[in-house]
Amino acid sequence: MFNRPPRIAGTDRTSSARPEIPDRRTLCWVPLVACLLFSLTAAAQDQETRIIPAPAATSLAGLGSQELLDQLGAQSWPAEVRFELLCSSPVLVLATSPLQPAEALQVWQIAHDARDRTGVVPIIVPDQAHVHWASLGTGLTQRWSEGQFGQAAAAIGEDGQGVFYAIEAGHREAEERAAREIELARAGNPSHPAWEQWVQRCDADPAVDCQGPSLDSLRTGLEQCPDELLVARPPESGFPGSFGFLQLAEFHRSQHPDLDRSLSFRVLLIGVEPHLIPLLLGFGGFNECPSPEEHSRAILTWEARYGIHLVFMGPDTLEFWVTRPPIEPAPVRELAWQQFMYCRDIVLQGAGSLPLLARELAGNSSWFFWWD
Repeated sequence: MFNRPPRIAGTDRTSSARPEIPDRRTLCWVPLVACLLFSLTAAAQDQETRIIPAPAATSLAGLGSQELLDQLGAQSWPAEVRFELLCSSPVLVLATSPLQPAEALQVWQIAHDARDRTGVVPIIVPDQAHVHWASLGTGLTQRWSEGQFGQAAAAIGEDGQGVFYAIEAGHREAEERAAREIELARAGNPSHPAWEQWVQRCDADPAVDCQGPSLDSLRTGLEQCPDELLVARPPESGFPGSFGFLQLAEFHRSQHPDLDRSLSFRVLLIGVEPHLIPLLLGFGGFNECPSPEEHSRAILTWEARYGIHLVFMGPDTLEFWVTRPPIEPAPVRELAWQQFMYCRDIVLQGAGSLPLLARELAGNSSWFFWWD
């Protein structure tokens, strides 16, 4: 991990100038206004982008909570689970009542197992008391004009793994801009005072590296990592026993023992292909977080290769269940580089190095991504 300058106001999301971030364990959940309240304003008009046909959507939307539970085939749902219809046409979106973390994961598993029959995809999201879930359905038909979502969804699968090359190109452009800014600052002509202050700090403290290691040097270090360090443990079978959002919920509860339901969740049931959920909900495009389109392209690529399933979406986090994790050194290295391009914080604020990230990914059945 290397030191980085503070984010400069007005720079784009690929800028290498980023603020120091506290350890993720100290972060509290923030309102969903920045993510879900903004993002749950999408709808699909193109029938080809939907898993379920219109009659199925209409029939599911018209069911009561108990009837819906029966249709989903649930044998052991948590007590008193209710469903709230957010949108029935053209995309079915249902939300459960607030659930405890373990209950939400249980509902996700049941709904996931019933997906081929019902056509709805589950995703867990944090619940916020002040978010008016009932009003979000109206926004679902307002974000996209007729046909726009279908066109955007159809374009997602056109470039395959090209999304990672595109994101990498953005990082390299940011690296070049940072180098130019440092040169200008040393010449006394920075484009922003913060660059001059950053260079002065670098020059005053030998331990501070103004630029940090280049992408090329990081890639070389990953390629030179000995194969024996990347040998996978036996691949995990079945559903993971824990996820980061569960651990964070437990940490939050331990810090606020007086709050009985200090952190609850809802499960959304959405009638689109899984990889289209970030596009539909508008997740991304802030700081270094990829755009909604880039998220959908990355997920589509990883779905085909690694059998991933999106389990949780927070204001700035995504978590996946991985059914076919890589175990051989070469694909593990490739995945580590893709994930670093996709979410640099999992190295810079997490694993600490690309070889360590690669070692974590080998045979691992869950992935966690976090953008500040």
